[in-house]
Amino acid sequence: MELVEKSGLPLFQQIVEDMRGSIEAGRYVPGGIIPSERELSEHYSVSRVTVRRAIKELVDMGILSKKQGKGTFVSAAPLERKITQTPEVLTFAQMCEAAGKQPGTRVMRVDEIMGDQRDLEFLGLPKGSNLLRIQRVRTADGMPVMLENSLTPIEGFEFLRQGVMREPGIFGLIEENLGRKAGGHVHCSLRIAKADVEMSKQLEVPMGEPLFMELIDLVDSDGKPLLIAKNYVVGSLMVFDF
Repeated sequence: MELVEKSGLPLFQQIVEDMRGSIEAGRYVPGGIIPSERELSEHYSVSRVTVRRAIKELVDMGILSKKQGKGTFVSAAPLERKITQTPEVLTFAQMCEAAGKQPGTRVMRVDEIMGDQRDLEFLGLPKGSNLLRIQRVRTADGMPVMLENSLTPIEGFEFLRQGVMREPGIFGLIEENLGRKAGGHVHCSLRIAKADVEMSKQLEVPMGEPLFMELIDLVDSDGKPLLIAKNYVVGSLMVFDF
């Protein structure tokens, strides 16, 4: 494309509009990598500074996303997370299925951590108790979407230590081993967090990238506390519908 310097539209903005058109036309596909800064600089006959500014604009708009050490990609269509207090829990796999994407799971760690006062009160555990933490990266079509931390009591939930290595569905494991079915959310909150060094590696985003921090208290079908989910979500890849 030949840019017009005296068009009244800054060069970087012309690149933004042209790349948006290319994405909409399918020349750059969701999840696909775009050409390098050098290649785009040559293609548009502009400096890398101008290209860099255009890319930043597209990243800020959520159209592109950067993956540390890998390059810049076209953002995938976001998953939709419905946040409602209903008897039915929408799992990550169900969200992927609704969006036509293939869910995936990588177990990062299964360990014990000290529970904070809020979490222990919800789970009905004494002060100073430890909790079982299952940390997993959830992916859609191979792209990291969420760093999921599931917290449960230790006593009675030991089967999860090995179970999650073979079966991605925590709710299914709990129902199979304890006969308790997930009943819904009694509390859900969202706030903004920033990716630290570990999160940036796990979610393949730049350090400092804004993330949604999702806190969910879950009960079983009898209304008894079941588990706590503390999830860090790549904002450009999920829509929260309240």
